[in-house]
Amino acid sequence: MKRMYLFFVFAFLLGGIEMLYFYPLLPDRMAVHFNADGAADGWGPKSHFFMTMETVYAVLLILFGALPLLLRRLPESLMNLPNKNYWLAPERKAQTMDRLMGQLLFVGAMALLLMDCVLFLSLKANFSTRPFLRPELLWGIIAVFFTASIAWTVFLIRSFRLPKEP
Repeated sequence: MKRMYLFFVFAFLLGGIEMLYFYPLLPDRMAVHFNADGAADGWGPKSHFFMTMETVYAVLLILFGALPLLLRRLPESLMNLPNKNYWLAPERKAQTMDRLMGQLLFVGAMALLLMDCVLFLSLKANFSTRPFLRPELLWGIIAVFFTASIAWTVFLIRSFRLPKEP
């Protein structure tokens, strides 16, 4: 779980570093929205854009950073887990909680990395006199995120199968 925690912190810090680096380099008024073709169609003050991004990052940090800590206090009746009776038996519960906490941190890190990529594309687009966000890059990033999400879901379900009898 320690590696997942470090992965989560890395993904969070990467967004913060992006914001700190790019903020002084961008114009005061910047493109904050792009249409499906990648052309800028919404403008606003950079302070509002960065405040919005900071809020999104804070929500993700609180949601995925605090949820694993609250998991141990969650009543078992509220947990939806394959083979719940087996995995939450007293002799396996601590290990199961550690695994679930690590998995929540992984999902949070993936969400933060998605935001990191979208943030980078948005900021990079604003260095042009006619801001343009390449839609194929955005859709590629989203496709990678959804593919990773599906793979993670399959992995999670398979990892909570009942072990084969010896």
